[in-house]
Amino acid sequence: MPSSHNVVFVRLQVIGMHHWANAPERQAFLRVSHRHTFTIEVTLTVPHGDRAVECFDLVDRVTKRLEQFRDRDGVHQFGHMSCENIAEFIAQDLEGVGHRGVSVLEDGMQGGGVWQYA
Repeated sequence: MPSSHNVVFVRLQVIGMHHWANAPERQAFLRVSHRHTFTIEVTLTVPHGDRAVECFDLVDRVTKRLEQFRDRDGVHQFGHMSCENIAEFIAQDLEGVGHRGVSVLEDGMQGGGVWQYA
């Protein structure tokens, strides 16, 4: 019989800039800092279905984690960080919470992420 797990997930968007310094020649345009709307989704396993983790608190936690990248205009300056790097950075703050998955999409289309097991 398959097992099931309760999860909570949140999705938020931030405007940000990043670049890929070592992009191959065919994608050289990625070497220059460029803008995306990054869609971030965080999924956590929880022990029960009665707000073990409140979604609003989770959004606040992720927003606070990313605050150090936010410039005075509200744009997140991620530098050389890939979607996978941003996801790992967020997931580090959630250690001890349970199994967690973080995905980061560029303009809602493609991206990367990480799944970590407690």
